[in-house]
Amino acid sequence: MKRVFCIGILVCAWIAFGAGTGYSDTPPLADRDCVKCHPAEADEIDARGASHKTEIGCLDCHPQHPPIGQTTVLSCADCHSPQESAHYAVDKCLDCHKPHAPLETDFSKIDSAKAACVSCHAEPQEQMKTHPTAHADMDCKECHAQHPQSASCVDCHEPHGDNMTAADCRLCHKPHRPKPLVYDGAVSSRLCSPCHDDTISVLDEKGGAHKELECTDCHQKHPPDTGVMPECEQCHAREDSPHYAVGQCAGCHNPHSPADTPMSRGEPTKSVCLSCHPEPGKQMQSAPSAHADMDCAECHTRHPESALCTDCHEPHSRAMENADCIRCHKPHIPKEVVYADDTPSDFCTGCHAAEGVKLERTSAKHKDLACVYCHKERHRSVFDCGVCHGEPHDFKLHAKYPKCVTCHKDAHALVR
Repeated sequence: MKRVFCIGILVCAWIAFGAGTGYSDTPPLADRDCVKCHPAEADEIDARGASHKTEIGCLDCHPQHPPIGQTTVLSCADCHSPQESAHYAVDKCLDCHKPHAPLETDFSKIDSAKAACVSCHAEPQEQMKTHPTAHADMDCKECHAQHPQSASCVDCHEPHGDNMTAADCRLCHKPHRPKPLVYDGAVSSRLCSPCHDDTISVLDEKGGAHKELECTDCHQKHPPDTGVMPECEQCHAREDSPHYAVGQCAGCHNPHSPADTPMSRGEPTKSVCLSCHPEPGKQMQSAPSAHADMDCAECHTRHPESALCTDCHEPHSRAMENADCIRCHKPHIPKEVVYADDTPSDFCTGCHAAEGVKLERTSAKHKDLACVYCHKERHRSVFDCGVCHGEPHDFKLHAKYPKCVTCHKDAHALVR
């Protein structure tokens, strides 16, 4: 070790005193000679020298050595001409740059770094001019203490939600133009929810298929930018469905609860409803009733809810509920009364009270039968007596009086 040190001293002495003398046998210096006396500088440039390591050597910047040499450090402008770049025209390069680590700049030594920064990074300056914010009034070194590092957004700003990182911030906010928001890639709805919690709650509860989308699938921009709300046709093409061709979708649908549709706009809704529900229209056309003359919104004040029959109609009996009504009456064809074989007789006697009284007073076995036993499945249907009774009398009598009621008068109050 002592021997190496002595050799180093001799080499440095030779550089100091031998170089530049008139000895004809003095060998020229090479970059490898510098490391012998300047290992720290050599290590630094090897680790962080960037193009100063790869494109030039020690002697390119240090053509002479003290005490004999006078030009021991070249001016930066000898290589970086101000004519080549606005950045090279900035004074006092060494205030920011270390020649052996030129890209690792420390801005703490200077009052303002903006002039130097924008000379090389013009685009951020243009963005800050176009979109003025508090960031535009700051000096670059407040966020970029060292080149090329950047401060984390969350160093200064409270994140919108838990577990947000600076990378999440930059998905929407660009540091040199934080307003307006511009989405960069897929932005999770969880980043929207801290500011739009009520909207997200509605979407989670009533969003239907829209709940499966990310917010930015529809909201590709953010206020105050324009074009925040997309056209519904972006997903619901007119040619895909007659309903999508109706237009003015937002008149009925809230995009965050698309199926929960109020229909109380005071305008006819039938054409809109039938564009999606054609079958009720066909039913009302085939069996006209007072219902067919009404607008859909009179019974369906909100999609897909329906008004109760008993809101407008008196039930046939006190015990009847709305579910009992629709056992016989279908709302769009209310006169086409079709029922099941377990329908109670008191549903019938509400409208056919006289027949009910007759059955109560008769001594015939018809008294014990339900109305639907003889009036099967459909209103006004009547069994032929022969279905149950055959021809109990002499065939001549049946031939003379083919209709049983000629003699027995009324099936509800038989006369024997």
